Amino acid sequence: MEKTLNKYVIDVLFEGDDNYLVIEICVTHRMEEEKRSYLINHNIPFIEVLPSKNNNGYSYTVCDLYLPGFLEQYEEDAVERQIQTTYEYFREELLRMARKEILNKNQLELYQQEVLDQVSEKIDCINLRDHIDSVLYKKMHSIPVIAYNANPIRFEEFSNARYINSKTIKINNGRYFLNREQNILYNLLQTFQKEGIKIHAIVCEDEFHKHPYVGGFNFLIPSSRIIGEQIKEILKKLVLEARIDREYIVEHHKNSGYPF
Repeated sequence: MEKTLNKYVIDVLFEGDDNYLVIEICVTHRMEEEKRSYLINHNIPFIEVLPSKNNNGYSYTVCDLYLPGFLEQYEEDAVERQIQTTYEYFREELLRMARKEILNKNQLELYQQEVLDQVSEKIDCINLRDHIDSVLYKKMHSIPVIAYNANPIRFEEFSNARYINSKTIKINNGRYFLNREQNILYNLLQTFQKEGIKIHAIVCEDEFHKHPYVGGFNFLIPSSRIIGEQIKEILKKLVLEARIDREYIVEHHKNSGYPF
C-alpha cells in the first residue's frame, strides 16, 4: 500500500479531486519531523496511528493528526446531502398536500429544523478514535536486552526501580563519554512504565555471583500494520454515523396530519 508523495514514502495515500489524505502507521517509529512539516506546510491532511491488537480484534490509537477544515467540510456536505435526500423523498407528497392547502408553512419549517438538528447531533457524536480502535489488533513484540555473557534463567515482571548511584564510561571507540548510565537506565524504565510498556526483569546467575541478579530486561512493544481496506471501513463508518434514520422520521410524524 505504500506510495510516494514528493520524496516521501506514505503508508496509505488517498487521492481526492484537489488534495490528499495521508494515513501513517506508527509501527517501529514515529513520523519523521521533515515529512510532518512538509504535509502541514502544503496543507495535506494526515492521521498518524499506533496499531495494537487484543483478543477482540483490531484497535488504533491516534498519536498525531492534522485535519484542516475536515470536520467542518464534512458537516456542511452531510447537511446538504441530507436536505437534498429529504426533499427528493417527500417532493411529490409535499406538492400534493400543498395544492390542497393543508400543509402549514410554519410546521414544515419546524420539521426541516428537526432534520437539521438530528444531522448536527449525529456529527457531534462522531468519534474518530473509536472508529480507529474498532479495526486494529494488538500484537506484542518481545525485545530482550541482556548483558554480555549473562546467563538468563527466568523472566520476572518488573515492578519498580530504586536509583542508587552512577558511573562514567567511554563508548563508541573512545569518541564520547556516556555519563550516568545507571541514571539513564533508571529514567528509561520509569518512562516506559508511565507509557504503559510492559517490562520483564531477566534474572541471571553465573559462577561469578553468589546470588541471582538482574542481567537484562525484556520489553513488550505493541506493533502491527494496517491495510487500505481497513482505513476505507473507518471512513465509511464516519459517513454512516451522520445519516438520518428515515424510518424514525416517518414513524415519529405518521399521526401528525402532514406528509411525514
